[in-house]
Amino acid sequence: MIEARRIAVKLFFDGAPPAPADARALFHRAIRDRLLDEVLIDVADYSHVHHGPGVVLVGHAANYSLDSDEGRPGLTCARKRDEPADFAARLSTATRATLAACHLIERETSARFRTDEILFRINDRLHAPNDASTFALVLPFLEQLCVRLFSTEKATIAPSGDSKTPFGARATVARAPSLDELLARIA
Repeated sequence: MIEARRIAVKLFFDGAPPAPADARALFHRAIRDRLLDEVLIDVADYSHVHHGPGVVLVGHAANYSLDSDEGRPGLTCARKRDEPADFAARLSTATRATLAACHLIERETSARFRTDEILFRINDRLHAPNDASTFALVLPFLEQLCVRLFSTEKATIAPSGDSKTPFGARATVARAPSLDELLARIA
């Protein structure tokens, strides 16, 4: 049984991300108009921080950040509360929320996301250290989720990061499905 609850999922941009001012405006509108299925609270801009969290949309259950971690811009949805008891359901919830936020950004800006690579993280070093034993525990859940997401396309899942970073695993596929396809498959 995996006790870790704080799951983060990242999709990378295919090209340039939205400008920080555009991201701030979109995130403020997301709060005002309730554009995501979540209680959204505030927006913070850390775009001045090198390889930092970028523009962050703070929610009650998750934070959404247009970050440049690893030097690669993308959107990370980091779940922090109100998670299902089952690990597979937690993983699915985090992925669904990430895809919904990416869909919003694609719909409202000219930015596009790559769908041939997804980074999964567990922000809980106590319950999920970044080591081979955690990877072995999490791998069957990631494989099950990837079968759902990528259908007949076989995903390659590999560890990401090292013992100094939160647990990470990267799923890649050769043929990139559309964001709409991914959303439909995980709905």
